[in-house]
Amino acid sequence: TKHDLVPDGATRNVLVEDASLFAKLAIMKSIEEIDWAVDRVREGLGHVVPLSMLRFLRWDALETRVCGSPKIDLNLLKSVCQYEGLDKNDQTARFFWEVMESMSDADQAQVIRFAWARSRLPRTESSFSDKFKLRAMA
Repeated sequence: TKHDLVPDGATRNVLVEDASLFAKLAIMKSIEEIDWAVDRVREGLGHVVPLSMLRFLRWDALETRVCGSPKIDLNLLKSVCQYEGLDKNDQTARFFWEVMESMSDADQAQVIRFAWARSRLPRTESSFSDKFKLRAMA
């Protein structure tokens, strides 16, 4: 898209001594063009995190609040686990948790991604919309 950066810019040649000014004006125009998208992101983020808190959060703290921790909290996962066709003390369930505990963080995230189509857990028990289920296979 063409935009005049200065009045009658389409008819004006950029001189070497004006190059720096035009570069700054072009950058400012590009930023203006995405303002609406940034506003939508800010609006959506405001539904997850109070906007007044943003200036106090580091990027990694914001990421954790919005996306959850990249480290799988197995105690949290166990607390929301529902067992179907087996008890949490059954050997199969115990083996499952032993294997999960022996995995790297990345491998645990892959198990969660496979089971839930997400690689991070909600932050609290009350944030889980669905429980994690271990189901016995007949």
